[in-house]
Amino acid sequence: MSPSPLPWTAVIGGAVAAVAITLVLVTLGSGLGLAWVSPVRGDNPSAAGFTITAAAWLIVVQWVAAGLGGFITGRLRTKWVGTHTHEVFFRDTAHGLLT
Repeated sequence: MSPSPLPWTAVIGGAVAAVAITLVLVTLGSGLGLAWVSPVRGDNPSAAGFTITAAAWLIVVQWVAAGLGGFITGRLRTKWVGTHTHEVFFRDTAHGLLT
């Protein structure tokens, strides 16, 4: 049986990095949300505005985490010496999408 051309260690490493980035950014968003709302002030944002902002933040967090996780996966993969540049780009992209 021939070895797999897909380095699963790079895919798993990129996925772990994406999860870690997600946790950091969600924690940052929680802190910003708690700082935005105050029980002392009377000019708190409406529930609809707060929900839309939180949803937009979570979407941005997922885009950033998935992009960085995919980038890390592409950089962690094994080097293919003598392989055409287009094939290397395709494989890097495939590894990033698997993350």
